[in-house]
Amino acid sequence: MHTTSRPLSQTTVLLVASALTVLLAASSCGSADPTAEPTPTEVTGTTTPGTFGDPPNPSSAAEVAYAQFWHVWTRANDPPNPELPDLAGIATAGQLELLRTSIRANADKGVRFEEPNPTRRSHKFTIVDASPDQVVIRDCTVDDGVSRDIETGALIDDSLATYLFKATLVLEGGSWKLADNERLGKWPGITNCD
Repeated sequence: MHTTSRPLSQTTVLLVASALTVLLAASSCGSADPTAEPTPTEVTGTTTPGTFGDPPNPSSAAEVAYAQFWHVWTRANDPPNPELPDLAGIATAGQLELLRTSIRANADKGVRFEEPNPTRRSHKFTIVDASPDQVVIRDCTVDDGVSRDIETGALIDDSLATYLFKATLVLEGGSWKLADNERLGKWPGITNCD
């Protein structure tokens, strides 16, 4: 028997990835202890939100969008560019204006941010609340971002820190966008946010 291989389409890849996400989520549900804390989802590396159809699990799509938010934020600050078009794709009106104000302040201070390569950045998500159009995520994130002087390139800060955020994402125009991002804690080094 002769078989011919052909590359998978982007739609097929996204559908398979979505199905795997649902299967993995289903296998971790149904704890015998109804008071047990949900198991965090670890998201590392570069992620890109899908754009084909409705995701079968809004929490997963929101998690991917939130992880992407951090990569776009870093790009918008290397060097600071508050008008980076990708910003409008990751944040809603009020949060978008806060981001742009923060990026302008970094430009005024002469500071840019970069993500080291390789990076030690990681996210451990816990879904606090989810509905079809809003997801609240608890994010324990390790941040190894580097800040430098724009003019000289001199290192300003390269310390490793762990942050705890509470992020609210909303479904707007078919895309998950950050509506609120509250920092709840910060610790030096790597910790588990407890």
